[in-house]
Amino acid sequence: MIVQMKKQTENIIYHYCSLEAFYSIITSKSFWLFSLDSSNDLDETTKAKEIIDNVLKEEKYKSIPIRDNSKQEEFYALSCTRKRDSALHFNKYADNDKGVCLGIDTNVFKKYLNSTERLNPYFGYFYFLEVIYKNNKKEKEIKKYLDERLRYINSERTKAKDFFEALIDVSSEEKKNILRELAYTTAISCFKPKLKIENYIDESETRMLFCRSQFQIYKDLFKDKSNNLIIKPAETLNLGSSPEFKVMSGVIRKYMELKMDKIWYKQPIKEVILGPNCKTEKKEFKEFLEAKGISCKAEESKIKNRK
Repeated sequence: MIVQMKKQTENIIYHYCSLEAFYSIITSKSFWLFSLDSSNDLDETTKAKEIIDNVLKEEKYKSIPIRDNSKQEEFYALSCTRKRDSALHFNKYADNDKGVCLGIDTNVFKKYLNSTERLNPYFGYFYFLEVIYKNNKKEKEIKKYLDERLRYINSERTKAKDFFEALIDVSSEEKKNILRELAYTTAISCFKPKLKIENYIDESETRMLFCRSQFQIYKDLFKDKSNNLIIKPAETLNLGSSPEFKVMSGVIRKYMELKMDKIWYKQPIKEVILGPNCKTEKKEFKEFLEAKGISCKAEESKIKNRK
């Protein structure tokens, strides 16, 4: 029973937002995934290249060439955390404790988009990732990634076959060189949205992440195949659309709208916690959820603020 409960909770991540934002999520059945280019952490999208370039100076990785990485990746994310009923997150992200914390079942998305799971255990186009803050862990994970790439290039057994790598025959040295070059660009693509400076470590961020540029690559590869299981599910969630813009806290931000109409009956939102200073009564809040067809647990925060 304890093991079963642990498995269930491992699938849940928490998103903190204002009551107005939560109302929009429920009534539109949508999440808004915002561009990482407008993140508060100005070093966020440049740190990966800096660390990878430094790692590749080591003798072990010198066969992987450093290339001009002018390719622009488009990452869109919903910021979440593993921290449930957190005072820090309520205060910072839920309208000064007046908003809510909602528990999202990641398995609902993973099962619906299950074809993407087979693409690459490191990098597909839609996935959930734990942000890395500690510098020693950043380097360790990057080296692990590069080690597995080199093992594959050297025809050793590995679980880390990238989707594109699997299309290339590694029997010739020419093809191996192609994969060595590819290892650099895919490493940057993989870790660019995953690294933040240690100052943000208290956030313990987990991201619902969509890479639009990577999705376009897969879309082009399979454009001649009807009913493609890799592309179709994502398109039903509106991920094949173009980005839009909206004003958030006085800033114009680019975002993708992830529409959940097709999976709404699977109840992707499993629980809602009313913030310590939320003015909505729990009874009326539950009536709202019921009216919108949401059958999830709703409760008040256990954090008690001085009135």
